Amino acid sequence: MSTKALPRSLDVVVNITKASSETATDMSIGCLLTKESKPSGWGVSQILAYYSDFTTMQEDWAADTDVYKAGEAFFGQSPRPAQFAVGLVTGTIDGTNTIATYAAAVQEQAELSGAKIFAWALDLSMRDTTNQENLANWCQANYLACFLTTNSTDAYNGALDTDIGAVLRDSSVTCATVFYHDTESEYPEVAAMAGMLSVNYSGVNTVRTMKFKVSSSIAASSITTTQFNALNAKNYNVVAKTGNVSIFIREGKQAAATWYTDEYIGIQNMREELQVALFNLFLAKKKVPYTSEGQVMQKQQLEIVLQRYVNNGFLADRESVDDEGNSIILDAYSVVPGNIALATASDRASRIAPPIAVTCYLAGAMHKVTVNVDMIQ
Repeated sequence: MSTKALPRSLDVVVNITKASSETATDMSIGCLLTKESKPSGWGVSQILAYYSDFTTMQEDWAADTDVYKAGEAFFGQSPRPAQFAVGLVTGTIDGTNTIATYAAAVQEQAELSGAKIFAWALDLSMRDTTNQENLANWCQANYLACFLTTNSTDAYNGALDTDIGAVLRDSSVTCATVFYHDTESEYPEVAAMAGMLSVNYSGVNTVRTMKFKVSSSIAASSITTTQFNALNAKNYNVVAKTGNVSIFIREGKQAAATWYTDEYIGIQNMREELQVALFNLFLAKKKVPYTSEGQVMQKQQLEIVLQRYVNNGFLADRESVDDEGNSIILDAYSVVPGNIALATASDRASRIAPPIAVTCYLAGAMHKVTVNVDMIQ
């Protein structure tokens, strides 16, 4: 005969809770700011819309609008992100209201919708105006990306330094990718934006450069080698025919010297993920102790993210030589917490952890090569 049993919960009570967690910002969303009139189907206070396909976009924007042409450039790319945003500039741009004013308003609406915008572009009406530099400065201050195009022939005049490429090259702005195109109706910067925002950083060997990529919906600019060299000196990008039949983006640069677009975009994504990883550690744990064990917990979270960026091809071990000329391999990343024994009483009381030093090596990319051939008879 079975005997009834009292429940264990009389003595041991188990409560299960699920820790809250933060998700990384989706950094695949790009937006075109436009002065075009608001579509009739938009709400009274609406200044932003997201589109997941070109067919839906055509319902709002006629074929003769700049937004339509930019949409063609975006949705003509493969791969590309899932969404393309359009934001309205609804007032007068003057000394009080700069383009940053309207970009911030669009971003506020984007954040309320849960889809923050990472990359920004301007329609044709704002090319070759001060709006370009102002937008770039705003993006720089907010860790965003800025994609611009000029149609001015000043771009390949080496004697001039007032065009947007030269201005941003000589500034401290690193966030801007600037194109030259000889046709106003083309949007090479939006096509490039689509390609660069499509990277899946959680994948394996998924990162890509911007150079050598075919923008099938963008016609090549007709430029000479001399003009190209002048453009390149100002860090412009250009869709150009090279060789007999190849048409692709050259050179995949940021306006700032020594920066490449794939590296800027990748660094911003990695920065976001590192921040979220540590933030989630604090959310998930009852306490991260002010001890070496607490530092190990932080180090482990950072290393998970950094290893992901090795897997996707953004970071890599570095081949080098030591002081004696011997070949050595430097790890793709290292994470070194500050010496906790040296923490000040003030920092301990304020619960400010010792800083963590992260060193990592970009995988980089090869864009040029010289082949030396010795002919021996």
